[in-house]
Amino acid sequence: MGKTKKEKKSHSVAYELFGWLVYIAIIVGLTWLIITFVGQRTSVSGHSMETTLQDGDQLIVDKISYRFRDPKRYDIIVFPYQYEENVYYIKRIIGLPGETVQVKDGYVYINGEKLESDI
Repeated sequence: MGKTKKEKKSHSVAYELFGWLVYIAIIVGLTWLIITFVGQRTSVSGHSMETTLQDGDQLIVDKISYRFRDPKRYDIIVFPYQYEENVYYIKRIIGLPGETVQVKDGYVYINGEKLESDI
């Protein structure tokens, strides 16, 4: 015996609802993966990075690049403040491991040589 129209319609609605639930679950899962491993939204609070970044600027921070390469001079990085949860610092890398960094008369010296940069 065949199914009635009502049974067919009920089955098709349930199938459609299941499809939407799977779709929503996939979107939520992908969003979680991106926020956890790829990027994070943060805002700038303070004036220490002016003129590059202004107080109140909104940023998307890339969390994956440094898994594949080391930071380089002049990269802007975001790192957690060790004494308070959910507080992050945004800074520019000037010195690299093994280098001596000095500030004299408002100029930066790396290993005794003046850093020639307008940053």
